[in-house]
Amino acid sequence: MEVIAVSGDQYLVQVSQGDIPFDGKSLLVDFERNTVFGPLPTQSVINQGYWRKPSKDDPRLQETLTRADNSGLLVQGGPGSGNFGHGGRKGEVGGSSKEGDKSTGTGDCYEAAGRYMMDHGAGDKGLVLVHGEVTGQGPIEGLKFGHSWLEKDGMVIDKSNGRDLHLSVELYYRLGKIGDNVHKYDYKQFVEKVIKAKTWGPWDLKTESGL
Repeated sequence: MEVIAVSGDQYLVQVSQGDIPFDGKSLLVDFERNTVFGPLPTQSVINQGYWRKPSKDDPRLQETLTRADNSGLLVQGGPGSGNFGHGGRKGEVGGSSKEGDKSTGTGDCYEAAGRYMMDHGAGDKGLVLVHGEVTGQGPIEGLKFGHSWLEKDGMVIDKSNGRDLHLSVELYYRLGKIGDNVHKYDYKQFVEKVIKAKTWGPWDLKTESGL
């Protein structure tokens, strides 16, 4: 793992090496936002703006690597990865998410997104809860299954499996191969669905695999 490019307060950390320069996945450490984003396709990030090679005497290099290493994003993966965390199907409201959703054993995305919406949606009219069909990568490549996340101002917030992933909607949808099979709920609609179904969801989403 090494810092391969710098742009202002953003440091790009390469986490897998391929045959082509900047190939593979990277984490984006943003000191201005105090956040780590990713995993991201390295070349796509490079193409989005001006980047320079890091200076060896940059005082933030080691801190950047430490933040990337401690983020947990390398293990948890991005949308469509083998550990995407789409569990929570028909999970009962009021349950605990500490051990994931016991009905599926794969994650807590519906509950995690729902709890975030419950905590922030009333005071943030721009926040939208989304249930959608994503396409798997890695060990589950090609498998279409349900997932839940939030959107606001062109950005995705993914809280599944304890992570705090922030990506542009465009990039998130591209990574997860997300098409038109999505259902979006504002706070009022979210509350109505939770009260009626007494579950975190999904409420309207039907996927190709049934997952």
